Amino acid sequence: MSTEATTAFSAQAGAFDRIDAANPLIAWVRDRVRIQALATMRPGDTLLELNAGTGIDSCFFAAQGMQVLATDAAPGMIEQLRLKQAAEPKLPLDVMHCSFLDLERLGDRRFHHVFSNFGGLNCTAHLDEVLRGIDRVLLPNGTCTLVIMPRFSPWELLAALKGTSSWPGVAGGEAVRKPWWKDTTSPVTITAPPMSAAISDRGIV
Repeated sequence: MSTEATTAFSAQAGAFDRIDAANPLIAWVRDRVRIQALATMRPGDTLLELNAGTGIDSCFFAAQGMQVLATDAAPGMIEQLRLKQAAEPKLPLDVMHCSFLDLERLGDRRFHHVFSNFGGLNCTAHLDEVLRGIDRVLLPNGTCTLVIMPRFSPWELLAALKGTSSWPGVAGGEAVRKPWWKDTTSPVTITAPPMSAAISDRGIV
């Protein structure tokens, strides 16, 4: 993810939860994603969240009994995540400042599940590199749930119609030439391995 993208996400970190909570459509989509992801999970499973943001989903899955490692490339998001971690010290939640393009930094850690919600992966032109990293950290027969946003964003349209002010963002990151999307509001859940080939077969890459 580019410096411009991480700076933009950091800039909105303090208001992120307020924006999320005020939007019932986002809540509805988030609930659908969680239902599908939870169908493949059991308490005690390990879960890696990529671009975890302020930890809305990470805290939720940790509260369901998953051992969660929440990662994000934006320092502002990590700051908010650590505040939540400190407020709920009993949650099985670890936090790491790490880009989805740098998963080799996780060393030998392996996970039953990899999760990425609300289009963080739209911010890279190198989705193939992300998928190779996921291949490496995902346990055999693990699952990966990736939410890659479409070109049409219902809540952004509603915000525009309501006259809501926009917030900082970077469309696709600095170097993106090709946008990544799947024309559905449903997440993509694929059993590994191999992740990259499976996603390619579904026409995302």
